[in-house]
Amino acid sequence: SFDSPCAHPTGLAWDGEHLWNVGSYGEVFEIDPSTGGVMKSFIFDEYDWEAATYDGEYLWLAELYHTEPYDIYRINPETGEATYAFRMPNGCANGLTWDGANLWGVNDDLLTAVNPDTGKTIISFDAPSGSGDGLTFRREEWD
Repeated sequence: SFDSPCAHPTGLAWDGEHLWNVGSYGEVFEIDPSTGGVMKSFIFDEYDWEAATYDGEYLWLAELYHTEPYDIYRINPETGEATYAFRMPNGCANGLTWDGANLWGVNDDLLTAVNPDTGKTIISFDAPSGSGDGLTFRREEWD
């Protein structure tokens, strides 16, 4: 257990080695989970981040508020630069996760799978009540 380096933490992602903690004021921190120490940090355009996920190469961030023209950003974790952005089809994502091929976003009303290359909806359906504050994907392998 350790304190978040964010002034107002709102999202957490795991890259297989480190945690990525995002928050209000555009804060993005890479954290060593064994010590809680900050490995790297940057401010990305002072957006209020709501959610984060990692796809094995890029960090994906979702904005808290619906601002034009984009609200989902693909970030190079080495440089902190946005490499792609699109508008979430369901209006926003209060939670983000990666299933190995697609991004999933959830808000108070909808759970939506999105093609990460086009930003287009693959499938969308009603989210269970109260599920709009977070999202994770767990893959199980069976013999």
